[in-house]
Amino acid sequence: MPHRHHRCGTSAPGAREVGHGVDDDVRLAATLAEFSEEIAGSDTPVTFQRVVDRAVAMVPGCDHAGLHLRRRRGRAESVAASDEVAREADELQEALQDGPCLDAAFEQENFVVRDLRTDERWPGWAARAAGLGIRSSLSIRLSSADVTIGALNFYSDTPGAFDDDADVAMIFASHAAAALSNS
Repeated sequence: MPHRHHRCGTSAPGAREVGHGVDDDVRLAATLAEFSEEIAGSDTPVTFQRVVDRAVAMVPGCDHAGLHLRRRRGRAESVAASDEVAREADELQEALQDGPCLDAAFEQENFVVRDLRTDERWPGWAARAAGLGIRSSLSIRLSSADVTIGALNFYSDTPGAFDDDADVAMIFASHAAAALSNS
């Protein structure tokens, strides 16, 4: 069986290094400042739906997003999806009890799937998700103070969509985890 883990972060293939470009740094800072202001400046509690909707709007390459929360007995439950494609992709992971989001929520790692048509780590889920039009995904563990809350899925209709922008998604997920913990 192929090795299933591909951590994402600064060591992931295609991840940007420090000093990668002033324009990219400015865009990243503006995106994160906008999300932080939205969270801090709102009287409305951060909702699961708001997190996935903002993920699609703010994370480059993200066409769909879904959120799983950890539950008791080693299960995770889909609690929000940006659209029907994300809902179906997340529900497939629950039904199969296999997929990058579930692994992110329970193995305390983040996973990038560069191309669902060629990735062999979750063959049943990947083939069905590719049938929905998804070509790449990024699943990021959401945690706060040593407690894993769940995982946030970023889905794209383009292969390799998160090769260069995984850092934006990871920082977005960090802000989302903090906001969700505080609400």
